[in-house]
Amino acid sequence: MHRLSLTARLIIGAGLVLTLVLSLTAYTLDAVFRDSVEEAILDRLRSHVWTLIAVAEIGEDGAIRMPKGLPEAPFYQAEFGLYAQILSNDGRHRWVSPSLAPHPIPATPRLAPTQEWFGRHRLAGGQAVYLYSFGVSWGLADQHQDQYTVSVAEDLSYYEDQVGRFRRYLLGWMVAVTVILLTVQGFILRWGLRPLRRAADELKALQEGRQTRLRGEYPRELKPLTDNLNGLIRFTRDNLRRYRNTLADLAHSLNTPLAVLRAAGEGDTPCSELRPLVAEQVERMSQIVSYQLNRAATAGRTPLNEPVAVCQLAERLGNTLAKVHRDKSVNWGVVCPEGFRFAADEGDLMELLGNLMENAFKWCRTRVRVTLEPLAAGSALLIEVEDDGPGIPEEARRRITRRGQRADRSAPGYGIGLAMVAEMVVAYGGTLDFADSDWGGAKVRVVLPKPGSV
Repeated sequence: MHRLSLTARLIIGAGLVLTLVLSLTAYTLDAVFRDSVEEAILDRLRSHVWTLIAVAEIGEDGAIRMPKGLPEAPFYQAEFGLYAQILSNDGRHRWVSPSLAPHPIPATPRLAPTQEWFGRHRLAGGQAVYLYSFGVSWGLADQHQDQYTVSVAEDLSYYEDQVGRFRRYLLGWMVAVTVILLTVQGFILRWGLRPLRRAADELKALQEGRQTRLRGEYPRELKPLTDNLNGLIRFTRDNLRRYRNTLADLAHSLNTPLAVLRAAGEGDTPCSELRPLVAEQVERMSQIVSYQLNRAATAGRTPLNEPVAVCQLAERLGNTLAKVHRDKSVNWGVVCPEGFRFAADEGDLMELLGNLMENAFKWCRTRVRVTLEPLAAGSALLIEVEDDGPGIPEEARRRITRRGQRADRSAPGYGIGLAMVAEMVVAYGGTLDFADSDWGGAKVRVVLPKPGSV
């Protein structure tokens, strides 16, 4: 069963439901038709009873006399399947129709006047019939009135013939309707599942390298799936391209310090000058490797990122940095809606917030504030980190995001930290801005859009 296609499963399921519904419908229609036939038989037998009551004569002795010619000819011949009997309730007098003479109706109910009974019965010969009996009384008004039960029976063959023909007719229509509905259902399912087949064909084309993304227009139920698949494909290719570019950049960046070390080793540089030169170039290579590794490790935008509790993340980083810079007694705080979560890679957010907050703690005098806020109904994250330090000069704001550039070359910092931030912001398709804080220091503003929002 698990190997069946979606179309086969839906057709089988629809066929079972359709069969059940049509079976219940057929059963209901059959029951209604049988009831209607029985009702028609009852009306017909009741009419015969009233006809017999109208033509019957009761003698002074209570004997039942019928005219020589009854209004209903079938009462004279047994093959018509119509039988009649009038029986006094005391059992002394009986009249039976010529059609019933060979097999009288046994054990007929004795009914009081105006009482009636209808149901299936059997004649003395075992023949099944529908029987209708009605109780009457005859006699003069000033004399004793005798009570009689008038019974008329009809052979079941008429009922069985009517029901049989209806069932054959109903079965034929039900089979035809089932075939038509299943055929229509098959076309509908094929049309409805066409986007899934198209997606499968496009995925096969992706595997074979004939296209680079899912290009078809899909219904809104499938659009989140196809958009996420495209996002995942784009994310994978961006990562591969970033790894290749990072390796190329790393090799290129290491050429210069390696050339300096090679030249120093091949020349006659005194040991007193060689030692600081080697230390400087090793430190430079260490920074290059660290920067390129962090750049390669940036996850970036992917639709599969899980929501991260950014408020708790910022508070953990703040507690750690406050201990590192305890000599400043920094008054810091995080402004963030309670329970706010944002879909991004937790390592990326920690690296980004860590770099921004570390710079703020390093350059502040006594105050740092971190603001985390959802934008556009949660489709983007606003990060603002501000301090009361010396700030960032206007002319330095563009170059400090480039690797190795610092706003103040007399102190460590702003070397690769903000460059890493800029790389991550680009990887997430966001924006990075610098401004002055309310306290006169620096304010760094980052906006990261949520995956799938742009």
